[in-house]
Amino acid sequence: MKCQITTKELSRYLDGELGRGDRSQIERHLASCPECGRILAELKRAWDLLELLPRAAPAPYLATRVLAKAAKPAGFLADGWFRRLVFPVTTAMVMAAGLWLGSLAGRNGETAASGQAEETAVLSYIDHLDDMPSASLSYAYFNTTAQE
Repeated sequence: MKCQITTKELSRYLDGELGRGDRSQIERHLASCPECGRILAELKRAWDLLELLPRAAPAPYLATRVLAKAAKPAGFLADGWFRRLVFPVTTAMVMAAGLWLGSLAGRNGETAASGQAEETAVLSYIDHLDDMPSASLSYAYFNTTAQE
């Protein structure tokens, strides 16, 4: 038989963490389910064995150290080295990106001018094609590209 009650719920029942309604529901189920009763007995035995272990004493001044750490500002932004490192690096990266974009803008103007010079040079080499027959495909192509 597969029960709906989980080990976690049985552990909460054992610890007294359940409300009155949930507690009575589990007690009714335990009365009719020997498997869940066996699991509950095993959990109770495990807790009883844990109670036999000696209690560990906390380290001296543990509370003082914990409270001192809690009083410090948390996170990496509170550390001075982070602020001293990140802001200059970010500024340098922004300046480098601006210089790079500025150089690209300058190159685009040079590229357009040099591309125009190249086109003029190529057209001067094909001047001998001016006397193409008007019905040829080459004539139609050159007239079309010259108009654009």
